[in-house]
Amino acid sequence: QGGSGQWGQVKKITASDAAIGDNLGASISLHNGVLVAGAPFSGANDAGAAYLFTRDTGGANQWGQLKKLTASDPAANNHFGDAVSIYLDTVVVGSPQLTNNTGAVYLFGQNYGGANQWNQFDRFQPSTVTNQDFFGAAVAVFDKTVVVGAYNGLDSGVRYGTAFMFRLKFGNPPQAVLPLANQTVTDIAPLAYTIPAGAFSDPDFNETLTLSVGAVPVVPAWVNFDPNTGAFTGTPSAVGSFPISVVATDTDGLTASNSFTVNVVTIPVESHSMAMGFQTFGLNRVTVVTVSGTPGTTYKLQRTASLSGTVVWTDVATGTVDGTGSVAFTDSTVADVMFYRAVPQ
Repeated sequence: QGGSGQWGQVKKITASDAAIGDNLGASISLHNGVLVAGAPFSGANDAGAAYLFTRDTGGANQWGQLKKLTASDPAANNHFGDAVSIYLDTVVVGSPQLTNNTGAVYLFGQNYGGANQWNQFDRFQPSTVTNQDFFGAAVAVFDKTVVVGAYNGLDSGVRYGTAFMFRLKFGNPPQAVLPLANQTVTDIAPLAYTIPAGAFSDPDFNETLTLSVGAVPVVPAWVNFDPNTGAFTGTPSAVGSFPISVVATDTDGLTASNSFTVNVVTIPVESHSMAMGFQTFGLNRVTVVTVSGTPGTTYKLQRTASLSGTVVWTDVATGTVDGTGSVAFTDSTVADVMFYRAVPQ
């Protein structure tokens, strides 16, 4: 930045609701283009907060604010944000002065509650920590492990300080994030619908979800589903509305369901008839073609001189059937042989 080896300043970052004494930046952590910064004295009576900034929010390389994070149970002097850490889609925030300085840790997931929403999905405080331990004074997350420091923690009755390691998996169920779109197909057209990416998510770290079709309601036999791609295919065998349930199952066997409806309709068959006559205007003989059909239907009258070989149809005129059920076209072309057709538009 500013030249080779210069280490120049890219941007000064401030909170959208910055106030004197918030101490934004008392803790920071950066990973994969997302910066989390703690402001442990933010809010009413130093409840604390943390802020997420992303590299391209507000424009390329602008490092704009994405969201303000707060505890689900904010209280005075908790100092939420004294310690923060981020890795991939998980943010860990320490609140070391909660409950008489016992402390607690909060976890936020990027896609919990919606795409890129960064909502809280857990709060933990081990039963072994006690008053004045300051659990959450230091936090770190990497891969599937969270480490939490309690610098005044008891060890064999002495406050040497303690640290805790946790496996980042809480057995949370999957979440249905995006609604599935209803599909409309005809009784002769195949169904082709793929579950969109991000339709389901799971707050557990790097959880694997398996898709399947729900047992209720019963899926028609003509519907095929590929669980690997999330694709529905098949050619309808009947007209009607067919609700389909999609189930996402995580490695703990917990599930979330989403649904959509396949509406199978029949292509309406347009019925019409034609009558042809002639009128004479002076020395000109005019062909009159009357089309009878459904009122409001628009037709294009076309003609050709031959039905042999490659047939070329020429547009004559376009008209709409009136309330009496007919529309009349006139053609002044003079030819010994002429064929006409009416094409619904």
